Amino acid sequence: MEGPLEAGLVALLRELRATGYSFVTPSPETHRRVLARRQGAGTNLRDAFGWNLPFDLSILPPAIRDRLVEEQVVTPEGGGWRSRIRVSSLGDRFFLHSAYPTVEHDAVFFGPDSYRFAAFLRAELPRIGAVCRLVDIGSGTGVGAIVAAPFLPEARLTITDVNPAALRLARLNAFHAGVEIEALEGPGLAPVTGLIDLFIANP
Repeated sequence: MEGPLEAGLVALLRELRATGYSFVTPSPETHRRVLARRQGAGTNLRDAFGWNLPFDLSILPPAIRDRLVEEQVVTPEGGGWRSRIRVSSLGDRFFLHSAYPTVEHDAVFFGPDSYRFAAFLRAELPRIGAVCRLVDIGSGTGVGAIVAAPFLPEARLTITDVNPAALRLARLNAFHAGVEIEALEGPGLAPVTGLIDLFIANP
């Protein structure tokens, strides 16, 4: 899965896993309030990739530092650096998504609603029975399909989204989670062909 512009992100996720990283993303308003109270640069990986604080490159392991700079995952800001992505944890899964604040036209969202959606799927999927194919509509980070995967081990998992940036991050999130997905660009079910047993969406 990892391509020439993705090796740094894959390496970052592996490093975060190895260091026991954890970050539960709050609402944008909570994030704003926390940053308003924080002064100075971030001092650890959670500050850099969770809270999106500026940081010194020395907090990054040398093995991934150059890759993240080269791929512009981290970019200079003032006297430090800032990440262009965040990494959130959901159980033992990691999800790449857009930096705070999410103002870009192609921003990829992950937040409190993602955790609620995951909880809903974990509660309901065991009741569904056999599924040959699941489609996660407007998948964003891929959270729906990735959370569903352990409950539907025989299912073909398809995600759709109109945002190419979302599909890119969803592929990486799925790759890191060890989940095989089919990613299709387009609105709703429009890019999907063939039979569907179950479709899900986070409205």
